[in-house]
Amino acid sequence: MLFLSFASTPVPIKGALLHTVPVLVQLPLASDPGGQLFLDVTWSVGVPTGTSIWYQFGIQDDTAFGGASLSNAVISTQP
Repeated sequence: MLFLSFASTPVPIKGALLHTVPVLVQLPLASDPGGQLFLDVTWSVGVPTGTSIWYQFGIQDDTAFGGASLSNAVISTQP
């Protein structure tokens, strides 16, 4: 699951921190057999300078605490 947010208010969940709170969008995605996922994203015309979006993946992981793992969060900012 890919979580997107315009802000980061970290919340503890399943033994980790979900940084993309409040969640704007949740996108269910799957990797290829090699575990890779390629996303091509382009900013829309008219997005104000300084607009930031936070991204973080939640991954099903039966060996992890709570059955899931969270990736590091990353941020992109419109120049």
